[in-house]
Amino acid sequence: MRSLLLIQASLIVVGTAIFSVESWQASISFVAGGLVMLANVLILSAICGGLLRKKLIALGVAIIVSKYALLGFTIYKLMSISWFDHVAFMVGISLFAVAAVIYSMLTPRKFSEVQGHA
Repeated sequence: MRSLLLIQASLIVVGTAIFSVESWQASISFVAGGLVMLANVLILSAICGGLLRKKLIALGVAIIVSKYALLGFTIYKLMSISWFDHVAFMVGISLFAVAAVIYSMLTPRKFSEVQGHA
């Protein structure tokens, strides 16, 4: 998980440099999208790892639902800012998919793990 987060953070830095050529609004919007997704993944992994291991399913579901309500509110507030670049923000959010693909290509897997016989 740490490697995936490092890849995501590295892509945010590279993307920020690229978007800073266009405008500071696009650059900040891109960083906001990347950080929102990074925080989302961190919180989700902490919730799933901690609560589900202790078999507190109902509490975990309640926290996840609350997290998505907060995430929706945050995105709504960011989108309502007049100078905020929506396209750069969406690119920042979708950057996690790119990080996941890069992580999967860099992580060696055994054939037995792929077949489900781990």
